[in-house]
Amino acid sequence: MENHTKKWIPLRLLPIVFLMFPLLLPIAAQADPTEKCENLTPFFQHLGQLVLDHAGHPPQKKLCRNVFKSEKEVNKGKWSKAIKKLNKFIKTTGKHTPENITQASADLLTAEARNLILIMENNMGLPPDPGEAGKATLEGIDSDNDGVRDDLQRYIALTYTDSAKVRALLNQHVKILQQSLIDADDKNLSIQHSLEKNRAYKCRDFLEWVLNIRLRDPSLGLVAETMNTIERSRAYIKYNGQLAGRLVDFGIERKDQSHLKVNCDFDPDSLPN
Repeated sequence: MENHTKKWIPLRLLPIVFLMFPLLLPIAAQADPTEKCENLTPFFQHLGQLVLDHAGHPPQKKLCRNVFKSEKEVNKGKWSKAIKKLNKFIKTTGKHTPENITQASADLLTAEARNLILIMENNMGLPPDPGEAGKATLEGIDSDNDGVRDDLQRYIALTYTDSAKVRALLNQHVKILQQSLIDADDKNLSIQHSLEKNRAYKCRDFLEWVLNIRLRDPSLGLVAETMNTIERSRAYIKYNGQLAGRLVDFGIERKDQSHLKVNCDFDPDSLPN
């Protein structure tokens, strides 16, 4: 009998739920995502209006949400995250073409989103995407002469958005990777680069174990991006072949690691996060 009573308790609540349902409808109406395309800041205003004018109903809400979220990130000063939202906007536009968005409208939306992305990238001080030209040679293109290929500089800045210290570490690491490809025919230089890479790993240990910055082994993605052509992949294999038979100390002993700071080519204390 006791179990029977417990079974019917939820049914007693149903009238309350039905009474509350009409009250919830105005809340749902207020949450219409298409409203997010209105009252945007001037920077996003044109893109928001294009969505309202040219996007069909099913994808319109998603696109407005992307624009609104991008604007929020810009207001926080997080340009790289704002760019991610606009790239998602471009992908969403493509998924709904031509069913709910005509090709001409999709071209308009995509062009405006890419224009905003370029403005944001310039604000971040990023070089333009080198495209296929950046893959034509082993060295690649470094238009601002900072020692990092333009494609890798952009990858680091736009992928690792949460920590300036992590970006600085990856820039240190990628400079070594790039040079190891160029010097792959020289055994002595290859050994020297392996020791430099060891310093980068110890700098990573400092960030993880002393500053408690958790890394998801970012070097793996960075290596893949660095070796993005057959020529570069072959040079990397040759570089590793030069190190055959050598033992390298990667400093994995978790004691007091504060002394490892000297292995960073940048000052971690000068960076905000």
